[in-house]
Amino acid sequence: MFATLALAAWAALPAKAGVVRGEVFYRERLALPADAVVEVTLLDVTRADRPGELIAALQIRSRRQVPIPFEIHFADPEIDPRRSYAVRASIVAEGRLLFITADLPRVLTQGNPSIVRIQLTAVSQGGAGVSGEALVGHVWLAEDIGGRGVVDNVQSRISVSAAGEMSGSGGCNILRGAAQIDGRSLAFGVIAATRKMCPPAVMDQETKFLRALDLTREFGIDGPHLKFFDTNGSELVRFTRLP
Repeated sequence: MFATLALAAWAALPAKAGVVRGEVFYRERLALPADAVVEVTLLDVTRADRPGELIAALQIRSRRQVPIPFEIHFADPEIDPRRSYAVRASIVAEGRLLFITADLPRVLTQGNPSIVRIQLTAVSQGGAGVSGEALVGHVWLAEDIGGRGVVDNVQSRISVSAAGEMSGSGGCNILRGAAQIDGRSLAFGVIAATRKMCPPAVMDQETKFLRALDLTREFGIDGPHLKFFDTNGSELVRFTRLP
């Protein structure tokens, strides 16, 4: 009740320039581990055909339970009133992805607020099983993204450790994040990337690759290939294992 009243009091105040504020919560009756880290990112989501572009990020190491308040600060020139922005959050502990954003609340522009409540949903914590063991500990190179192949000599690749740590490359930038495997189910938390610029064709492939990782909810091993699927069972990426 106090958190709800506090949020309402925030909403009554004029928006503070350069800040998105709010709280992260979930409805499941689960206590957070002491080492849990809340990750909140502010994204440019103007383009529906690509993952959000990172504007600012925040990590919170809090020993309190939800709701957990946050403030993300950004430089005013980074926000364009003609574009769309949203916030995304996840909770990670011991390299495991525990909770992910149920949706992406819009903020800042086009009549959207600078104060939001971000609801998370729990990621199943079941065992990885045989298929999970086949996925982890290897480097997987994308050979097809969205049924349109890949650019020659551009390596979009990932590797997932037994602890759920994801690393790789979009083809231009280095990627880091957390993955949660439960049987055939697979979900990635917030993925951090370096901000190097490469030729347009390379950046286009990286954008499509990141979008595919964002939509991934299931995987399968088909002979020498690893495949990622969305919630509808549509194939997003096909990988081959590097030696």
